[in-house]
Amino acid sequence: MRVDAFTAVAALAVLVFCSAQLAAQETPERKAKPGEEIGKAVQAGLAWLANHQGEEGSWSFSDFKKKCKGTPACTGTGSGPAAEATSLASLAFLGAGHTPIHGSHKTAMKNAVKFLKSRQKANGGVGDTEDELADVRSTAAATMALSELCGLSPGARLLEPLAQGAVDCLASLQKPDSGFGQRKGDPCDAASTAWAAIAFKSAKLSGLAVPETAPAGILKWLDSATDRKTCRVSMTAQSGSGKPEYSDKALACAMIIRLFWGAKRDDALIVGSAAWLKQALPKAPAAGESPDYEYWYFGTLAAFMAGGDCWQAWSEAVLEALLKTQCRKGCEEGSWIQSEIAGGKGRLWCTALNVLSLEICYRVAGAKKD
Repeated sequence: MRVDAFTAVAALAVLVFCSAQLAAQETPERKAKPGEEIGKAVQAGLAWLANHQGEEGSWSFSDFKKKCKGTPACTGTGSGPAAEATSLASLAFLGAGHTPIHGSHKTAMKNAVKFLKSRQKANGGVGDTEDELADVRSTAAATMALSELCGLSPGARLLEPLAQGAVDCLASLQKPDSGFGQRKGDPCDAASTAWAAIAFKSAKLSGLAVPETAPAGILKWLDSATDRKTCRVSMTAQSGSGKPEYSDKALACAMIIRLFWGAKRDDALIVGSAAWLKQALPKAPAAGESPDYEYWYFGTLAAFMAGGDCWQAWSEAVLEALLKTQCRKGCEEGSWIQSEIAGGKGRLWCTALNVLSLEICYRVAGAKKD
């Protein structure tokens, strides 16, 4: 069990493990808002998630409205595997220190674990259909949830075979000597590859077996999507035909992957990437706009790991944006509005992801007080 200032932070719950690794590098001064306001926002988000958990312990992107109390019911239903929804919500609770044996939401976590166990198939994947078992984001989320449960709960070592099965299933979705697409066989992209890379890191630091070839393949693919002269990264690999479609989200994904798997904060590619990230900070959307909360999450983790001015600028911007856009009234209180860029997954997906982003900021603010 690793216990330090960042214990139970979920950078999809990975920070509980990587903080010690990062501390071994030079750590510049970080600034964050006082934790009280952030903590209240986290608790409100978790309360919304708890109130919308299904009877069998699962969360659903589409059916959470069945648990709404009063009128009007929450808007923003989406679609996607229940295993992914349950895993992401569970990671949000784990990030605040709630496990099946600790915390005020331990019953919710017990029921979530039962659901995930009931949906695990012979190949280790967690889902109801073959299509769900081939979904990289869903499989990565389940891998992280089960891995973090093993690492955070002393009694959860009984889950190791289940967690290892999820790792093995995720590894089977990787393209040989390359990265990951949205589903097995799809062209590789930076976001899907980043989810898988985070899951592998979480599993490895939880004591699970990760194929030695997995990180090497991911980094090889990432190099094919990176312009080392400008430090920009394309969401898909560059080819001889066509202009690369560089994106800030792809750049954040690349920073996470590289820092998790060997790069140092002062590496030229990381320094250059951090400079780009500081120019693309989150901001509360204007009327009719939809924020890309996945980018905000990836950016928060990337900026935290990069530290220094990048973290200071990003943390201030993402906190202001997240606190301003969190719903404050009715059954929707504590959640976030649906983002059209959420891949159709809706309010529950956005809420779980934004709680995870806030938890990174909250633990950093708390650590500053210690």
